Amino acid sequence: MVAAVFGFLCASAGDFKDYTHWSVALHGGISQFDGDAVQDYNQMFSNSQVLWIIGVEGEYTWNPYWGLVAQFEYIPYMGKTSGSYGKNTFKGWSCDPSLMVSVNVLNLFGQYRKDWHWGLYVKAGVGMSFYGVDTQVTEGEEAYGKDATPFNDGRCIMFPMGVDLEYNINKWLAVNLSGSYRMHNKDNFEGEDYTRGTSNDAMFTVTAGLRVKLAPNKKQGHVRNTSMYDYHQHMLGDQSNESIDSLRARVAQLEEEMADNEKWDNQQPVASLDSASIKRLSDQMNECCSNSQQRIQELEKQIAELSEQKNGEIDLSNLPESSGSIFFALNKTYITLKSKKTVAEIADSLKRNPSWDLLILGYSDAPGDDAYNMQVSQQRVDVVIRNLKDLGVDESRIRAQAKGAIPDPETYEPKNRRCDFYIIKK
Repeated sequence: MVAAVFGFLCASAGDFKDYTHWSVALHGGISQFDGDAVQDYNQMFSNSQVLWIIGVEGEYTWNPYWGLVAQFEYIPYMGKTSGSYGKNTFKGWSCDPSLMVSVNVLNLFGQYRKDWHWGLYVKAGVGMSFYGVDTQVTEGEEAYGKDATPFNDGRCIMFPMGVDLEYNINKWLAVNLSGSYRMHNKDNFEGEDYTRGTSNDAMFTVTAGLRVKLAPNKKQGHVRNTSMYDYHQHMLGDQSNESIDSLRARVAQLEEEMADNEKWDNQQPVASLDSASIKRLSDQMNECCSNSQQRIQELEKQIAELSEQKNGEIDLSNLPESSGSIFFALNKTYITLKSKKTVAEIADSLKRNPSWDLLILGYSDAPGDDAYNMQVSQQRVDVVIRNLKDLGVDESRIRAQAKGAIPDPETYEPKNRRCDFYIIKK
C-alpha cells in the first residue's frame, strides 16, 4: 500500500524520471517500547529494554523545501509489565512501512541562505505496523484475571513523526542523526488481550544514517545540493523566460492584427465610398497602425530589458583601466585589513565624484569545480558591496559580477583570488 501510494504520487510529478530528485538512505540505532502495561500512570519512562533498530528509506525531494519519504523499519522490543497489569514478560518484533512528508525548516525559514550542506527536516506521516509478541507469566500472577496472550498476526495503523539533522558531506553522500516517535492505534503490543480497543502503545527511536544522492553530476545538480539562493535565482530565470514568451506572443498577435487591417484595407471597395468616408477610414487606419506600432516597440523594449536581466552579463568590451584590486586568502571571502584600506579609498573617490559609478569583477583561483569557484567569487563580490554600503556608497552606483575561476592562469597564486575595481565616468 505504501509503495503503491508513493509510486503514484511521484509519478504524478512532471519530473518523476529526473534522478536528481531521488535519494536512498540506510539507518540504524536504538529503540524503546512505550506502553501503559510497562509503566504506572505516574511514570514517564517505561520498564522496557532498549534494543537495536534498522531501516531503509527512499525519498523524492520535490524542491529544497520538501519531499516525500517511503520508509521501512524493523524494530524488536522487549520488557515486563508493571504490577497493576500483573507480572508478565514479553518479547516482540514490528515491521513498519510508512509514508511521510519531509520539510526542511532551515530552508523554509532561510529563504535566501547560500549554504546547502546542513538540513533540518521535520517528518510526519502514516503507515502500518505488522507485529508479533511472545509472553510469559511470572510469579503466577494474572492481570484482571487473564493471562497475556502471545500472537504473531498483529496489525495496526501507525503514525510516525520525527526530526532529522543532516549534513551533506559532498554532492554524493550525506549523514544524518534522527529521532522519532511512532504512535499506534492499538494497545496490545505486550500481548495483553484485555486492553484491546485502546491506543496507547508507541516506540521511541534514535538512529544514525547514511544517504546516497542519485545523479548529482548532472548539469542542474541534485536538489539536496541546491542552496536557496541558487534555487531562487533559477526560479527568477524561469519567470523571466515566461514573461519574455508572453510578451512575444502579444507582439505576434499585434502583428497579425496589423496584417488583417492591411488586408481589409486592400479589399475595401473604395469606389463606393465618398471622399469624407475614405478620409475618415484612412485616419482610423493610420491611428490604429500608429498605436499598434507604438505598442510593439514598447513590448520589444520590455523583452530586451527582461533578456538583459535574465542573462545578467555586463559588457566588458570597453572597460577603462583598473582602478585597483584587493586579494583574498585561499578559499576565504573576508576582507583583510590591508584590503579594507583600498576599499575605503574607492568609497572616498565615489563620494567625492557623484557622477562616477563602480564596476566590481570577482575571481577565484583555477583549482576546484566551476560551481564552487563561481560561489566563492560571488561571495567575495558580495562582501565588497557590503563594505562599500557601510562606508556610505549608494548601492545603485555599484555594478558587480562574479566571474568564477580566473581564465588561463599562469600559476595558482594569491593574485588570482581577487576583486578588480573599475571607475565608470558618465
